[in-house]
Amino acid sequence: MKPSDIFSVAIRLLGLFFLYLAVRSAAVLLTSPPGEVAWGFFLHAALYVGVGWWLVGGASLVMERAYPTEPGQRGWRPDGAALAIVLMCVAAAVCYGIAVDQVTVRMSSEWFTSFHRPVPGAVDQTLLATYWGIVATWWVGLLLGVPLAVVARAGSRPKRPVGSLILPVVCLLGAMAACAFIAGLVGWQLACDGAAFLDRQTAGGLPAGREVPFHAVTWAHAASYLTALFGGIVVMVMVWRSRGPAAALRDAEPTAAVERGRSDVFGDL
Repeated sequence: MKPSDIFSVAIRLLGLFFLYLAVRSAAVLLTSPPGEVAWGFFLHAALYVGVGWWLVGGASLVMERAYPTEPGQRGWRPDGAALAIVLMCVAAAVCYGIAVDQVTVRMSSEWFTSFHRPVPGAVDQTLLATYWGIVATWWVGLLLGVPLAVVARAGSRPKRPVGSLILPVVCLLGAMAACAFIAGLVGWQLACDGAAFLDRQTAGGLPAGREVPFHAVTWAHAASYLTALFGGIVVMVMVWRSRGPAAALRDAEPTAAVERGRSDVFGDL
């Protein structure tokens, strides 16, 4: 890689860090009681999002000063398709979280009540699972969507449209669901065999006989997050590699065929 490429990657990684700070600020806003919301967090979150999005887009002012480009050349900027990729990932993560929580809240409601902050007005299991399904997953979709948009759209390689990423994201969600199901079974069996334990404080907060489903739900949720982390990296690597030289040749073939057809037509004339 050229020094300019390394510098560009470093800038985008810094942008991801700012987006992470924005997620943390937003999480504080969403999980704070209404009377205790610090409005300064709104400004922090907006600032972090703006700076992070600018850095992820390549920070043109910084790049131009560090590595001036030739006249007419222009670095990558987040476009409408990149934003659509981010929104698609956030929506997919939220839908997955809501669906999984609808199941796990009925296995162990204590996991959502005794070990999460109270949710005013969420007395129904469905509402409770919907709330935490959104709060606990939207930021995962954001952290997946931003780098996925970069690897799918940035650079001079052939760009991936939004529609071409639906199947990889759906496959990732399927892998997360499968791993969560298997991990839940493993946690359930280990708890039944007495091989999995809870600390005294956690066990003391559970009603008698509710330890086994609590273990299963904990393992299922942990497996979902871990699969999202490593599976997301796999998806990004595959998307980046799909934009390699072979993709450029495929995109060039129709153009070459059109040019040959034009030359044949003009040759006949």
